[in-house]
Amino acid sequence: MKMFNTISKSLVAVAMLFGAITASNAQTVSVDPVTVAPGEEATFTLNYESETPYSVFIIDVILPEGLSYVEIEDYDSDDEPYKAFAKKGTALLKSHSYEQKIKDDANKHIRIFVDHSSLKNLKDGSLLEFKVLADENLADNSEILITNIQFSGVITGTMDQIDAQLDDIIVPVTKGTPTGISNVETSVENAASFNLGGVKFGKSGIRVQKGKKFVQK
Repeated sequence: MKMFNTISKSLVAVAMLFGAITASNAQTVSVDPVTVAPGEEATFTLNYESETPYSVFIIDVILPEGLSYVEIEDYDSDDEPYKAFAKKGTALLKSHSYEQKIKDDANKHIRIFVDHSSLKNLKDGSLLEFKVLADENLADNSEILITNIQFSGVITGTMDQIDAQLDDIIVPVTKGTPTGISNVETSVENAASFNLGGVKFGKSGIRVQKGKKFVQK
């Protein structure tokens, strides 16, 4: 994966140092609520719409107790495969690059940097896709925190830099009921037998039991 290029890093650094412009209603990042049962996986997506041309963003994602990230395979701008905790969405061009940093020992808090070497703009669509795994420590009602949401870019044809910082997003997480079926035991020793006409077998004749034919005299 390519590291942040110098121009994009400068844009983000300015926004973080001096404070970014508050985003207008023309720009939104949204996430649908998540329902997941212990032992199962769920996917959630950061949806993006903007009338302002941004090309670079930083975002932090913090999971609650009971959820963990599942690595997803994706491809970088050179078509080289890599595994990370988020997959690039449809809002990103193929040439956008991705960098991920883990911010805590429990692997609950990650920071993601996305940039473009030529500052090509993001499109409306999905920014990132995450896959998480739930365990028994997940509370009945938990929350995923999306924070430190910052965007930067340059207006096409000018040198005017534009920056935005969005409010935190709280994603409700509901603990579901496991849907898998396991540990089902059956006894076939006393399974009923049927003749070839589908009638329950008597004392003699040709019978079918457990998928096999027998001749009973």
